[in-house]
Amino acid sequence: MPILRDFKFFQVFLVILVSLVSLTTLTSMGYCEDDWVYVVENEDYIMYYKPSSVKIDKQKKIYEVLQKREFTEKGKVNFLNLYDILKKHKYNDINHTEMLYSVDYNKKKYNRTHITYYSKSGNVLFDGKPPIKWNDININTLGNEIFNKIMEDYNIQR
Repeated sequence: MPILRDFKFFQVFLVILVSLVSLTTLTSMGYCEDDWVYVVENEDYIMYYKPSSVKIDKQKKIYEVLQKREFTEKGKVNFLNLYDILKKHKYNDINHTEMLYSVDYNKKKYNRTHITYYSKSGNVLFDGKPPIKWNDININTLGNEIFNKIMEDYNIQR
């Protein structure tokens, strides 16, 4: 009977091992919807986008994408300097923002349709919709970097 018990232990061990290897491999290959794709960074923040959020309307030549900006220490200070003392206190624990964008890839313009600020612990500090305003995507900006990345990743032609 010890041989049978050892064989069952081996089978359980093998199933666990295969499961762990599969989980590690699939997540590193980008098969998990919650993965953020790194795009670019500067001294203020690191930018990502979420592939599962990308929705392309080829008729209107518009795509939507959820973008994440993780603040560096310098970026956090610069962000807080935009606000008065009351809001500085409210946003003092800010860690990152998530913004939903509509992008007109034919005209190379963007519009933020939703913004959420998160604390280090994941609490929502702000959640809202900014006014509709289409802005140009300028060359030599982080916005242009994410624009180019999505256009390339999804093989979108202008």
